Amino acid sequence: MDIVLFGTGGHAKVIADIVEKEGKHHIIGLISQDGVSGDFIPPYKVIGSNANFDEVIKKVKAKGAIVALGDIPHRKNLVDKINGKLEFITAVHPDAVIAKSMRIGVGTVVMAGVVINGSSVIGNHCIVNTSCSIDHDCNIGDYTHICPGCHIAGRVNIGRECWIGIGSTVIDHLNISDRVKAGAGSVIVNDIGADMQICGNPAKSFK
Repeated sequence: MDIVLFGTGGHAKVIADIVEKEGKHHIIGLISQDGVSGDFIPPYKVIGSNANFDEVIKKVKAKGAIVALGDIPHRKNLVDKINGKLEFITAVHPDAVIAKSMRIGVGTVVMAGVVINGSSVIGNHCIVNTSCSIDHDCNIGDYTHICPGCHIAGRVNIGRECWIGIGSTVIDHLNISDRVKAGAGSVIVNDIGADMQICGNPAKSFK
């Protein structure tokens, strides 16, 4: 399928590499916030902006898209604008180890070195970043970003729009509610309520 990537930053570079390695889709070009032209990763170029993407995707006949933005509110906003106009593509690095019984939602990207075990469910437009592990029977809500090097034990529920910072650990059987932000290296050993900002070992609120 011919697709476009929304984004031109470091996260988009990683996603472009995953799409290339999967070999399922062809990247036509990139949509940036301001539409500034120029090279990205040769041969990819910026072909439009967030403001004029409707016109651009019709011109290039794109069928699919990945929103390649790490920032959760920006990613969600763009998904809302694109929804119904392009098919959202899921991208999984060939070096990820994915159980047959797990499920991945649309628009989600899974990076190199990730392990996701049986009966886990990853929501829509999530990021499961480099070298994470998600054990059996976990549920990860839409738009959540599991940052590089995180380890999520079995039967953990993580809500929507959460940010689990790099190198964090979550013990088994916990519930983490929506929009939680966990700082780098957090060790989460208790349930966490919605909209909390936590960090430390053991992780505690710092609001």
